[in-house]
Amino acid sequence: MLDRRVPLIRVGMLASASGYVVYLLTVGLLEPASFGAILPAVVAFLGLLTMIFAVTYIVSLHRVLVPVTVLANCLSGLLLLWQIHNLIQSPDRFALAPTAVLIPVMFGFCVYQLSPAPASFASLPFIGLSMVILYRDFQAGDISVAMAGSLAAMQAIACNTGVFVSWVIELNNRRTFRKDQIIELQRNQLRMSRDAIRRYVPPSVADLIIRGQAESIDTPVRRRITILFADIAGFTEVSDRIEPEDLTALLVEFFSGMAEKVEESGGTLNEFTGDGLMALFGAPETMEPEQQAVQAIRAARDMQALMETLNARWLRRGIGLPLQMRIGINTGTVSVGSYGSQGRMTYTALGLQTNIASRLEKAAEPGSIIVSDATFRLASHAFRLEPRGEVLCKGVHYPVPTYCVVAEAEPDASGETSTEPGLAA
Repeated sequence: MLDRRVPLIRVGMLASASGYVVYLLTVGLLEPASFGAILPAVVAFLGLLTMIFAVTYIVSLHRVLVPVTVLANCLSGLLLLWQIHNLIQSPDRFALAPTAVLIPVMFGFCVYQLSPAPASFASLPFIGLSMVILYRDFQAGDISVAMAGSLAAMQAIACNTGVFVSWVIELNNRRTFRKDQIIELQRNQLRMSRDAIRRYVPPSVADLIIRGQAESIDTPVRRRITILFADIAGFTEVSDRIEPEDLTALLVEFFSGMAEKVEESGGTLNEFTGDGLMALFGAPETMEPEQQAVQAIRAARDMQALMETLNARWLRRGIGLPLQMRIGINTGTVSVGSYGSQGRMTYTALGLQTNIASRLEKAAEPGSIIVSDATFRLASHAFRLEPRGEVLCKGVHYPVPTYCVVAEAEPDASGETSTEPGLAA
């Protein structure tokens, strides 16, 4: 709220200074003899306004800005009333009395957006002092009953107008505040909805849904992608040895870490299957086949490295049996898109190549990564892959040659990575 007031306070300072300039010109024209008497105090007050205006540019002093400006406005009205009564000698000086109220009230309460209660309280010194002055001048015979009444009415109207405007501004601020609260509530609900979507839907798929591009994933399409399957070897035996609560914590930590590694490599973790997972590279965001294979193998290596870290952590918690993960990777053309019922859909990849990736994962040794020959041909320049033999996959009428990921490929003397199988394969 203070930040919104700062520019308004600057406007108020300029307006008040302009009012004092008009006041000086009026006195100088109508009562030149009194000009010298009022000038020092007015100049000093203009200096105060200049200081307050400068403070608006010092962020560290903003907390005292509003109280100082309110005090300055009180002093402004009291100064004008005192000068009009004591320093100006013209019988027409009382015509300037409403100005003493209008300057601080209209440029103070309205521009600074004081709340109605402080605005009413701040106006009391003006009303009280001006009424005392009018009464004393009436008793001295300087003004008539009609003039005293009219001047009192003008001052009361000026103050009441300022308070009324403060009420209008307060009501408007409350309505604006309520609207801001509703907007903020809607933003929080939208943010929570987005977070919930990302918890139950792969982030890349969730982003498409949030951006209103769900139609791009609704209809299944044929696309060449790389599929990664991974699971924990011997998990059934481990699950029988630990408490259900510890098992749940273990799985949450395992899946969270593996999902992070997949997403860091540009993959889409689309499915958790018991103690395993399935990830896609090249869907829904398109990716060149070679990049798919390289990123999938890189993610798999990061996952195996993370598994060692998790084992050390679990060992300190009393889970003494080290866990190992098997990973299988295959590249091929599948049908990828949303599958399921009208009420619930899952983004996944279906087809023979998906089945091959799953079979490779089951055929892998614990702690190893094996890839199909299709993935091998795409990633052999980037990794050292060793032939592992052939795997018979259900539904495939031919054995699938497989390779085991050994390490990153090392550049030869020319700086190029070797592509000879068994060396830089």
